[in-house]
Amino acid sequence: MDLAGELEGRPPRAPRPRRPWLWALGGAVVASAVWGGALFAYERGRDDGVDIKGYAVGADLCQKVRLKALTAAIGERERENDPVRWDDRNSTLDRARCTVGIQSAEEKAKAEKEKSSLSYSVGLSAALHKVTDPGPEFRATLSKNDWYVDQKSKVEEVPGLGDEAYMVTTNDGNAGIPELRVRDGSAVFTLNVDISMNSYGDMEAAGPKPPSTAEMAALQPAMIEDMRAMMAALKK
Repeated sequence: MDLAGELEGRPPRAPRPRRPWLWALGGAVVASAVWGGALFAYERGRDDGVDIKGYAVGADLCQKVRLKALTAAIGERERENDPVRWDDRNSTLDRARCTVGIQSAEEKAKAEKEKSSLSYSVGLSAALHKVTDPGPEFRATLSKNDWYVDQKSKVEEVPGLGDEAYMVTTNDGNAGIPELRVRDGSAVFTLNVDISMNSYGDMEAAGPKPPSTAEMAALQPAMIEDMRAMMAALKK
């Protein structure tokens, strides 16, 4: 018998199909690896104490925050230079700042007639820390003010706002500058109110009368209300 000849004359065998369970097993291994990586990243972020709590910070900070409470207490937003803004975003930290002017109708009339007026400047800032926990630094710098480094600040806790919140009032030689500082997870927010006393023309003429300490302190409830609105507006 010519066995070699018979083997050469046979048609080649069709390749065996792969077993379905091998494909399924391979998919399960890949899915397990992806899930494991995601779980590791989540656990690492949680262990580091970083929780952005759904906040997102962009360049449109003062457009999103309308300051309804402060405008009701003081006057209308000024359209000139409204708002002055700055933002910076990278892989570890997103930041945004802006400033809005507010002036009462009475002070606007004074500016036209008496060439002097009083206006308020509201500064907003938001910082989203995506890698490190800002808590220790936030608490360590509560009594500090970047503009009045030699002045002491009064620090009062504000309950029920974020994870921790404080009203910090800095002595500026007049009625004091109140600034509300809030930390919620890894997000830090500030809202401050400053005054601008403007005189036009005769430099020796009496300028506008600055607000009293009591008048500035009376703005604090409106600041807290607008801070709540800002935090809600910056949720994704």
